[in-house]
Amino acid sequence: MRRRKAALIAAGLSHGLAWAAFLWLALWPGTYQGASVTPVPAGTPPGEVTVETTYSTASLIEVNGRGVIPIILAPVGVSAIGLLTLLRRGGGRWPGSTMWVATGLLLAFCALGLFTIGLFYAPSALALLAAAVMGRGARAAAAGATPSP
Repeated sequence: MRRRKAALIAAGLSHGLAWAAFLWLALWPGTYQGASVTPVPAGTPPGEVTVETTYSTASLIEVNGRGVIPIILAPVGVSAIGLLTLLRRGGGRWPGSTMWVATGLLLAFCALGLFTIGLFYAPSALALLAAAVMGRGARAAAAGATPSP
């Protein structure tokens, strides 16, 4: 029972981290930062140019539009599937398989988007992987067998 509780905590943590990454990417204005330089010729001696630097920040949605929301919301849904799989009562092979498929999908998302948004979801993926490993051990312990490596 102790491993099941630990697996549930890890899956809940995974889901919470996925939501945190989603909200950070969707709403945080510092996701994109930029600077533009404009020459200001008025009031300067001939041959010298004064520049005015303007700094700007924007969120992922402000830069890419609302079409990016389903993409950055997908890991939240996958982590929810993992959490709901562990919350579901009952044994059998199907819940374990669903948990591993959800874990694989989240890890694949992180790998595919490694240099962009995938890194933000990596903590969630690692927590879901830990939940899958602990959940496997909890099912084996409940069945009275030892988990095979």
